Amino acid sequence: MKKLYKYIILSCCAGILAGCNPELDEVSTPERGGENEGGTTAERSAILLSASAGTEFGTKATGSFPNDGKIAVTAAYYNGVSVNWLSYPDIQNTTATANQINDTHYEFVWNNNDIKYWPFDDSELVFMAYSPVPDGSAVSMGYDPTFVKLSLQANMPDVLYATANATASIVPYMKTTADTVRLGEFRHALSQVTVKVQPGEHMNPNVQVSSLTLTTTKRKATLDLFGGDTGLTLDTQDESFTYSLVTSPTNFFTTPVSETVLVYPATEDDTTVSISLTDGQFSVSVTYDIADFENIVSNLNDLKFERAINTILTITVNGTEVQKPNDNIQLKGTLSNWDPQENYGVIIK
Repeated sequence: MKKLYKYIILSCCAGILAGCNPELDEVSTPERGGENEGGTTAERSAILLSASAGTEFGTKATGSFPNDGKIAVTAAYYNGVSVNWLSYPDIQNTTATANQINDTHYEFVWNNNDIKYWPFDDSELVFMAYSPVPDGSAVSMGYDPTFVKLSLQANMPDVLYATANATASIVPYMKTTADTVRLGEFRHALSQVTVKVQPGEHMNPNVQVSSLTLTTTKRKATLDLFGGDTGLTLDTQDESFTYSLVTSPTNFFTTPVSETVLVYPATEDDTTVSISLTDGQFSVSVTYDIADFENIVSNLNDLKFERAINTILTITVNGTEVQKPNDNIQLKGTLSNWDPQENYGVIIK
């Protein structure tokens, strides 16, 4: 008996393929060893997934892949007309985990080395993938596997959807014509916000941050996995959520405070930052809208929360006391790339 493949190849440049055959209800797979009726070995029938890794920055270890390297993969039958994404139950939100970067591909292994196979009758399949695997709280899924529900949490995962494959919606795959399935490219669905608190030139070294929070009134959203960069829809009913960035007195005179969280794009008008300061004698608490921060590039109050971009909010505390925060606190902001691409052997956008 030939040794079966113990891994599948996906990629951090991997995308969503569409298509399916709703007329085929049963999943038929070959024996897990030996040969099937057509003379094709089970090894040949193992499903491999891959894509170009964009290695212009070189290959790196997989430790930087978000969400502990885990993605969810769903397959469906293709009939040239429509897709029933529940038609291939053998691969429904099935977990694969990053293993290593090999040449120009990101490799993943199926959990527990559970190899997945093409249908016995060589029916065509289409695939989609995203990350992280639903946990029922931050990321959850209902009956329709093409939509995921998101809810901001204290340790919000980096939500990724696989897309950017130009032929994803029209090209099916079968084991006799394709060695691998190309998923496209993983892309960030959310925005990053980094809040920094730093001392000014004449700040009293005894001043501490006793509390720092970021609050948004947009906690929940739905992600259409085939919606591309505009697939995120915010809940129409507001529900606030607060990230607690600093919860006890923290000195920032020598080491500035810097905390990063995830929010939804275009929610800058629904977000506030609150800070409490103490110098040992006096205390003060202030809340700022994002519109209060001056963009250091445009010199305007026009900061945005953009998909896959990090908005950096810097609070500089000046003076020797904290009694007059409007005089002693400066607010600046800027935008930066989310991922230094050299951290990846592949491109995540």
